[in-house]
Amino acid sequence: MERVSTLGMRASRYKAKKMIYSFTKKPESKSMEDIDTDTSYLNEPDAFEVNTHVHSWPADHNPFLDRMAKQLKPGFSGALCVQDFLSLVSAATKSDDKSVFTFRVTVDASDKEKLSIKFVVVSVANTTMVPLTADNAGFFTYAMNWMAKHRPSFDLSVCGAEFFWVHVE
Repeated sequence: MERVSTLGMRASRYKAKKMIYSFTKKPESKSMEDIDTDTSYLNEPDAFEVNTHVHSWPADHNPFLDRMAKQLKPGFSGALCVQDFLSLVSAATKSDDKSVFTFRVTVDASDKEKLSIKFVVVSVANTTMVPLTADNAGFFTYAMNWMAKHRPSFDLSVCGAEFFWVHVE
């Protein structure tokens, strides 16, 4: 009968534990689903009554905004009313549904009839992941109106068929 040394067994157990430990270690950098988002607008009593879940961004076809969407790259800036900005976001995500478009946004609510959105493209990154707390496109206009009153300058990301999120300050 062959005898197994206890030193050899201990060494192999140590290697196995070390492998398991390094495998289960959390990554140092935050992944997309760990990004902190600001969904304060969802705390309003009517947030879920006046908004609906949608399966895609609205399909407004404005040739000007469609062309503008193809030009979105870091540094690109503009000013649009909230509905036109929504159409721009829709066109951008439809033309490149694997990218996350991040904007630095300032919402001006001085005109009671229409919100004015000034924006600068901060980044366009290729990804298929969205934060767990990303919101649905059906809440976009509501969120912009709420942000205009409470936090008029913020970073906003959009991606895929229906997702957006406001970055925490």
